[in-house]
Amino acid sequence: MRGRDLHILTVGRVTYSADDRFQVLHSEETDDWTLQIQFSQPRDSGGYKCQVNSDPKIVQNVYLTVTDKRFLDSQLYKTPPINTGKGEYGTHIVGGGARFLQVGSSLVLECVVTHTRAPPTAVLWYHGNDVLDYDASRGGISLQVEKSGQQTSSRLLVSAMREADSGNYTCVPVNAPTASVAVHVNNGDEVRAAVQQSSPSSSTATHHHSAGVMGECVMLLLVLVAVCWTWDLS
Repeated sequence: MRGRDLHILTVGRVTYSADDRFQVLHSEETDDWTLQIQFSQPRDSGGYKCQVNSDPKIVQNVYLTVTDKRFLDSQLYKTPPINTGKGEYGTHIVGGGARFLQVGSSLVLECVVTHTRAPPTAVLWYHGNDVLDYDASRGGISLQVEKSGQQTSSRLLVSAMREADSGNYTCVPVNAPTASVAVHVNNGDEVRAAVQQSSPSSSTATHHHSAGVMGECVMLLLVLVAVCWTWDLS
């Protein structure tokens, strides 16, 4: 049972959670039952209770602390630099630069981790300091990871973008460098207003250009009339 929301995670071998990171491990040869949390995150911190419905009941309370690897002491977990002599790891977001989106559109980011040894055990995504996954309160988030050869790719999809979704998005592979990209989400009305504000100056410029062309045509016509008049006199 998870303490913060009193949610029953497992009963026996059955898992009662939509989060498939949670599962119970048990061997018939022992009396040991282990709750496994894959890809643990800071929000998993808190109290957990293991209870055996015997008489009397047996209860074991455990407090779990998960620290974001980005804030760990660099002496404990050293992240390899991006440009190493051996070129062991490299991380980049495809396309780089910044992203400019309108409200209601979808954001798609792909992070590629290049490695010459073992691939990263997990690739996390952050919006600012918030972890992005399918269990996030925002909703509308999809993640896909592909591993092939010496590359690991993580694809993040965030649907129905809002202005509040603007900010830095960071790809955080475990034991590898991170990569970030800035995302700007604007309301379509603001774009249309900017276009409308620029229209009068464009119209004025077009009017001045047309007036100039008309003036040149009148001058050319007068020259032709003068030439014809001179020809008739001769």
